[in-house]
Amino acid sequence: MSNKHIGKHIQKLREAADMSQDQLAEKIGKSKSLVSFVENKGKVSDKTLDLIAKALNVPFDNLKVYPIIDLDSQKQNQDQYKFRIAELERETELLRSIIDKQEKIIELMELNLKLRKP
Repeated sequence: MSNKHIGKHIQKLREAADMSQDQLAEKIGKSKSLVSFVENKGKVSDKTLDLIAKALNVPFDNLKVYPIIDLDSQKQNQDQYKFRIAELERETELLRSIIDKQEKIIELMELNLKLRKP
């Protein structure tokens, strides 16, 4: 991961934790300007990165190795999945209704056949 991506990754994780730069700076015992610098430039020592990882409650390697998490895309995907699930639930209800009506038709046809037999 490039330095800039590390910074953006830290920013996304901080925002996901609903934490301001000031709050993160306070938790790691550093200045807000350092947090801003890290997020914008991605330049950070392993010692500071470890402090940030602990403050954000994520594994150190998560900040060092994993790709940037696009939380907006994840939210959009979740919304799309929820919408699709709702569509499928409506379709399922419609199919259940059709099956119920078909079963009633079959019952009536069977009854009709019984009544016709001598």
